[in-house]
Amino acid sequence: METIVNKEPPDKRTRPDRAAKIKDRKNGEENVVKCTLSRIIADKDNKDVIIKVIKERVDSISKRTYLAGVAVNRILKEVFEGVPDAQLHTVSVPSIDQNFIRQLMVGSRQAHMETRDATVERFFHNNYWFREKIEGREVIVKKKKQYVGAIARYDGDRNLYSHASKKYLTNFNKHYRVHLSTWIKKFVYSKENRILAKEIKDEHGIDETVFHRYLLYDIHSWGVKEDLIAIHSLLPERTKMLLKIQHSILGRDEINRQWLKSVSNSAKMIRYNVFINRYLEATEDEGYAKLVNIAPIPTVKHAFITIDTDGLLGVLKDVGLIESLEKTLTNKEHWESVFNVENICSTGKGVNTVIPSAFSVQTRPVWFDKL
Repeated sequence: METIVNKEPPDKRTRPDRAAKIKDRKNGEENVVKCTLSRIIADKDNKDVIIKVIKERVDSISKRTYLAGVAVNRILKEVFEGVPDAQLHTVSVPSIDQNFIRQLMVGSRQAHMETRDATVERFFHNNYWFREKIEGREVIVKKKKQYVGAIARYDGDRNLYSHASKKYLTNFNKHYRVHLSTWIKKFVYSKENRILAKEIKDEHGIDETVFHRYLLYDIHSWGVKEDLIAIHSLLPERTKMLLKIQHSILGRDEINRQWLKSVSNSAKMIRYNVFINRYLEATEDEGYAKLVNIAPIPTVKHAFITIDTDGLLGVLKDVGLIESLEKTLTNKEHWESVFNVENICSTGKGVNTVIPSAFSVQTRPVWFDKL
């Protein structure tokens, strides 16, 4: 009889420094509070300075997040450039994860070689203006290499960009799950298909809504009902060709909630976005083609920054309350030195009873200048 030996899995961690933080977080409690900044600052003497310092970080993160959204759009558009509609399903879409977004926000110069994304590096190389905004332009001052001209960075803001990239990635994935059906309806109720539905009604007496329902059910792979089957034989070759292209992109599986949540279908939805924009641009009257961004571009309405304990230390250093980013007190004591923590934590789960490992404050950003 064969003896099975349970071997320990190899250590796959590429960031051992994160392991300690994760372990520490399990022993504490994270409290995320959305609040009005001016109401929770306990240090009245430095209140205005604290708000100013935090707003500076909000401003920088807002600009960098906006630029990251613009960059993702450009990268994806370049991937599909020159590819015929019938071949869209063959295009290899870059893997867009938190590392990818974070490097677009802060640059890849300081990233570990093994984590640098080749697509981001190539984009920086081909778009010097973007690299200058994110990483700065290289100058020599007193025989030392420096980088100037970039959007400001601040002490202790590393984790702020980790939170920002995670939030953008959430919005990025939601962009496709929420809007795919809307994009499909843009095809179903396009000018071309409205005219075709009217022609079928005039010639065969079939109501226009039946034609639109057929297209809707067919593209979603919901299974065409009996009352819709008659429409198929009346479709012109162009419409059949367009349906075939859409199925080559989306596949033949039923598009439901489970399908939309599947990570494996993200690339399909990105390809469909490219298809629908091209279709609308080609068929709608000039000025009426309401195109959609291939990826979301953040606006002030839904942007927040998240300040954890490391970010707080950077704020305190810039205000002049501490001299270094080294933690000289407990997390609880650092937060209580600036904020009315007891007033904003929920009863029984606040810092009165548990020392949080990363007490976060989310605050709305200020509007950023046009870039």
